[in-house]
Formats: sequence, structure tokens, C-alpha cells
Amino acid sequence: MKGCDDHWYGSECKECKNGFYGENCTETCGHCKPGTNCHNVTGICHEGCDHQWDGFKCNGCNVGFYGKNCENPCGNCENGTFCDRITGNCLEGCEDEWNGIRCDECKNGFYGTDCTKKCGFCKIGTFCNKTSGVCPEGCRGNWNNSKCLVCKNGFFGEACEFSCGKCSTGTFCKNITGLCPKGSQDQSNGSQCRDKGNYNDGISNTSTGIIYIVSTLAVVTLIYAVVKLVYKKFKQRNQDTGKLTAEIMPGKIYDQIHAAETIVNQTYQKINPQSDSSHYQEMHLYINEELSGHK
Repeated sequence: MKGCDDHWYGSECKECKNGFYGENCTETCGHCKPGTNCHNVTGICHEGCDHQWDGFKCNGCNVGFYGKNCENPCGNCENGTFCDRITGNCLEGCEDEWNGIRCDECKNGFYGTDCTKKCGFCKIGTFCNKTSGVCPEGCRGNWNNSKCLVCKNGFFGEACEFSCGKCSTGTFCKNITGLCPKGSQDQSNGSQCRDKGNYNDGISNTSTGIIYIVSTLAVVTLIYAVVKLVYKKFKQRNQDTGKLTAEIMPGKIYDQIHAAETIVNQTYQKINPQSDSSHYQEMHLYINEELSGHK
């Protein structure tokens, strides 16, 4: 007895072998669930498909996978969309921070397994490695280390924009606070080892000037408010006189109201956050002169 031809089975060789189907048993079954077979006529996998496969005959990739054997997961396609089941391309674009036709690599400026980590301050015009975050071309400005996330020795601040003070010889300040951990050298003093003449102790002249101006305005405004209150009470006591404001008020109080108001307005107009320290000194003299002239 010779048996059956290829792909046929049974005592009369009228049935397809497991794994084949069709009129001549020439069609190969798809990826049916392990331990099951497709129907020997239709090719349908009645028990379902193997992992990552889909379709009645389990011969196409499941949603979210692509490739010859459906072994590749889709990238990070936009808004929950899925890639093409053959090419893997994300036809609707990528999620934030992801890039590439398959959305499987980080955008420039980001790195990590989920592309959520921002690169450090790499040299201008370059980007960090999208896996490690290392800046291969070095750092910009006063930044340092392989990822350019800390200040160089001798600098501190959120943007490494400040120079350290005169820390003890051979030591450097903390790169965030600017504090000298082992004290200062020579006649320097303060936690940041600034010169005695530098009362800012690490705060820029611009910041000090702004603080001074705001404080001065607050004081002048308070004086103005007090004088106005005195005027209001005085006016209430003289409601029956019918006289004009300038007549019923003591002349000195009346003058002080207008003097304070003028000072507030003129001081506001002179504010310029980008002025140097000489402008702040000029402001100080200006206010003193104005107050003296209206006593």
C-alpha cells in the first residue's frame, strides 16, 4: 500500500492533513491557537489565534504588531492609533517626544526608554545621545559632566551664570547655592566668600536694585495712603462748611498729598530692571530730594 499523496489523509485519502486546507489541500493553515487546527475546507481557526496574530484564518498581525511573523510591536503612534501591520509605519504621526516613520526613536533633545527625559545643556547645535543622554560634543557655556547637567568648577546658579566667590584655596563653591564648604581666603567673608565691600553676598546688582526700588515705592505709597486718610477724616469733620478742599485742609497736608502722589508716579516711570547700579543710586538721591522739597 502506497498511502496518500502529500497533504492528504485518511483511509481513502480524502481529508487534508492537519495544517492544510482547501480543495486540493494545498493551502497552509494560519497561526491558529496552539494545539488546534484550522478547518480542512475553509481554513478558519475556530478556536482562535496564536498570540500577536489576527483574522478568521489567523494569517494577519494583531493590532499593535507588524512584520513577517508579527513579532514587532508598533512604535508610539499618535493618540492611540496603530501602525501599518506590514510596514510598521505610523500613518497618523507620533506621540510627543517621539520621532521616525515608526515612532520608535526619541525626538532631538530627549532621551530614555520612554523619551521623557530632557537632554542637558549640550554644545549649541548638538543633541544628547537618545539612549544614554550623554552629550557627545561636550557642553555649552559653564556646564559640565557627560550629560551637561552640573556647573563647571567655579560657577553656580540655576543656569551656572554666577562665578564663585573667593573660596578657600583649592576648593570650589557648591554649584547650586554658591556656598564655600571650607570657608574663604584672605579678607573675604559671607557664606559665599564675597568681598567685604560686596554686601549683596552673591546677589546680582540688578536684583538688588529691583528690590530697592520696590521697597522704596512701598514706603512712599504707605506715606501717601496715611496722608489721604488724614485728609478724609478732616473732610468728614468739615462737611458743613461748604468750602473747597484746598481751603478746608491745612496747607501742609494738602501739599504732602500731591507731593507723595507725584513721587509715586515719577518713581514708577524711572523703573528700568536692566539699569546698572548707578541708576539705582540716582533713584535713591532723586526720592530723597523730592521728599525734602515737600516737607
